[in-house]
Amino acid sequence: MKRILTVVTVVILALLTACIMPTQVFAESLPDYISEVKVFYDKASYAQDEGYTVLSDDKGKPVDLNQGAGGGWGSKGEKAVYLGYKTTKDADDAITDLALMNMKGGYDVAEYDALMEAQLNSQIIPLVESFQAAIDEYRVNYNSDNEANQKRAQYVHDMLNKLTDDDCDNAPLGDLLLNETKFEMGDEAYNALSESEKKKHADIVTIIAQANGRATLLIENLITRAADTSDNTWLERFCETTYDDLIEQTEMAPTDARRQVAKLYDDDAQILADLISKFRDDMEDI
Repeated sequence: MKRILTVVTVVILALLTACIMPTQVFAESLPDYISEVKVFYDKASYAQDEGYTVLSDDKGKPVDLNQGAGGGWGSKGEKAVYLGYKTTKDADDAITDLALMNMKGGYDVAEYDALMEAQLNSQIIPLVESFQAAIDEYRVNYNSDNEANQKRAQYVHDMLNKLTDDDCDNAPLGDLLLNETKFEMGDEAYNALSESEKKKHADIVTIIAQANGRATLLIENLITRAADTSDNTWLERFCETTYDDLIEQTEMAPTDARRQVAKLYDDDAQILADLISKFRDDMEDI
């Protein structure tokens, strides 16, 4: 799993067990970090066979997470569901994010693969494609002769380097995106590389697919800033933007355009105006 943000969390696991396991017992048995979590169904022994510890109650009995929906303990249905986990003392190997999928109606690997394929094709890949032009500009600006553009891109580069890709030996993301990504190269060219060479090319599709929403927005925001190739700054352009410029950018009929601009900006402008007025009054009282 990609660990875009190195923040250890086991909250979801705690929530899953809070209603069926005494807090004190759980706290005493909690390992330093959870490194792997896997769902098994039908038999708890399947998890144990693969080296996972099965989530159990205070009497040591494996807990069926599907109670009331399928499985044992008087529930209605056919499939018991067990949660297996592995632990680690190394914070770098700790889980940083979890996602849960509704298992109502049954579950199998083929269904999960089909779901992931649909998610990739409908959302992840289009998002990565929209990133591509900005990533190209980021690279151009990073080596640009234009001082303003270069400084802007280098600043973003340093910020992106706060994020790392564990599949590339924890290489900083800012450095990685200066090289072609696996998505740009294509599977054939990427697979022809040696294992050490592959570490220089990030798999941006997997990064976005497995990152949480906060990390994805952060990456998108930074890359967009690095793609700015204007001679002045966004703040300068903001101050120079006129109402007519906004109307023109909507590409709507004049009446519709004014209505849309008012909807987007007038409320915020009024809030800012009120704040400025209040600030002035407060300053006069000092």
